[in-house]
Amino acid sequence: MIAGTLKAWEKACGALDVALGHGAVADELDALLRCVSPSDFGFHNAVHTTTGTRFFDFEFAGWDDPAKCLADVFLQPRISVPESFVPV
Repeated sequence: MIAGTLKAWEKACGALDVALGHGAVADELDALLRCVSPSDFGFHNAVHTTTGTRFFDFEFAGWDDPAKCLADVFLQPRISVPESFVPV
């Protein structure tokens, strides 16, 4: 299984390199599609206060792909999101 996954990964990387080299896809997201992302977003950087949940630790914040921001929440290794919250 791991060998098959590695082979598929290498094939996808090769195809992406070719596509990028020929200008078929851009390696940068259009500025209008980006969002302000905390980058280090996760429940490990949240505190519950009397006025609600507050997030902190934004030293790596910047403009990024909204999909990456969402993935950061669900892939954060320190505090995992319950499986029932993971979108299908």
